[in-house]
Amino acid sequence: MVVFSAWLNTKALSAHIDGVDKKLSVQIDGIDKKLSAQIDGIDKKLTAQIEALRAEMRQGFSDLRLDFHTEISQLTRRVERLEEQRGLVRP
Repeated sequence: MVVFSAWLNTKALSAHIDGVDKKLSVQIDGIDKKLSAQIDGIDKKLTAQIEALRAEMRQGFSDLRLDFHTEISQLTRRVERLEEQRGLVRP
C-alpha cells in the first residue's frame, strides 16, 4: 500500500511539474516575442538616427568643401592681383 501511495504521489507530482513547465513555456514564449518586438523597434529607431547623422555629415562635408573652394578661389584672385600690382609673372 505504501508503494502504491508513493507511486500515486510521484504521478501527481510529475503531472503538476508538467503543467507548471507548460505554463512557464507559454509565458517565456510571450516574453520572448515582446522582447523581440521591442528590440526590432529600437533597431529601427537607431538605424533611422544613424542614417540622419550620416546625411548630416555628408551635408557638413559638402558645406566645408564649398567653403574651401570659395576660400581657395579668393586667395588665388588675391595672389593674382598682388602679382599684377608688383609686376610679377608666373612661370
